Amino acid sequence: MRIKRFKTFKVYETSTSTPKSDLEQFKLDGYDIKHKKISDSNNPENVYDVYWGRNAKSNDFLTTMYSGKFANPIGGSEPSKNDIWMHATSIKNPDHYYKTNGEEVTGDRIIGTHLIIKTLKDDIIPENVILQAADIVKKNSHLEKMESNEKKKYSLNDLSNCDIVVCTKDYVSKKQGSVTGQVQVDHTNSRYVRYSKGRVEITH
Repeated sequence: MRIKRFKTFKVYETSTSTPKSDLEQFKLDGYDIKHKKISDSNNPENVYDVYWGRNAKSNDFLTTMYSGKFANPIGGSEPSKNDIWMHATSIKNPDHYYKTNGEEVTGDRIIGTHLIIKTLKDDIIPENVILQAADIVKKNSHLEKMESNEKKKYSLNDLSNCDIVVCTKDYVSKKQGSVTGQVQVDHTNSRYVRYSKGRVEITH
């Protein structure tokens, strides 16, 4: 059985008590970050910790600070510096052409959560875990379209076609001067969860 825990990223010298969990520490530091444990459907005893941000500030922290760092596993296993990173993307759909149940949409951009699957050294994340995490990304991302000088939002969960990029954290970077939550992804070393025509698959 995989047993692990993660130290909080920040230690307060003036603190009189230790936060019970990373989530409590996130909240204290003003981050809106959610957590879920996802089980491997083929090996239910293997459970993975998944974190995702609810706004740009939280996304930025997860990707640039928390991912790949501060892991303190129980049992002697070494922490991984290559957590799995996921985000909705339009790289596979350059025309930004999407379909909903009732209309066809050409959206302007996709905005959504940064999701992290925490890993231990040499972990190989099962595809069913990645697919479960992709559903979380869909539910926490949206397509923006400008209509009459107003932004209209479409939840990716309501789109019949969309793509989620999947890569290890070392293929995600942040350029100096970029806005909060904005990162660059090396798509040549990424995979994609593709939703299309009622099907879902992981492709390169």
